[in-house]
Amino acid sequence: MSPDYAHSGIATLGNTTLYADGKLTITDPDVGESGFERQGSNGYNYHGTYGDLILLTDGTWHYHADAGHLSGIGARPTTRGTAIDQLGEGQSLTDTITVHSKDGTTHDIVITIHGSNDRPYCSSEVVLANGSEDTRQTLTTAQLLANTVDVD
Repeated sequence: MSPDYAHSGIATLGNTTLYADGKLTITDPDVGESGFERQGSNGYNYHGTYGDLILLTDGTWHYHADAGHLSGIGARPTTRGTAIDQLGEGQSLTDTITVHSKDGTTHDIVITIHGSNDRPYCSSEVVLANGSEDTRQTLTTAQLLANTVDVD
């Protein structure tokens, strides 16, 4: 007989909180099998398409989406983060992570990541013409915005 799973609540991911938490419950008539298997020893032990998940043996889980945050001028987001960042208002992605109970039965945790209208950001420096620090330079709008990105 397969165990019954239940998890409640819907997690909403936004620009400022790219994580979701929940708890799975399991009922298994077989003694000692009403729990979940952890994979790996440290950190996130299940890996999805857009993020990673920690599952504790009591069914508590924590999902962290890889938003690919930029860490400086010229930095590039991760491939997973780019897919999330490219989501516009009204668009979404789903990340399905399959977890295992102690008897090997599987259950899918499905996370829906909703897009939003992000602010533009500058992806690298603006190149100025040669000159001294006291020489005035005028930039055109095109030059100033050449490296500005608003992926959605």
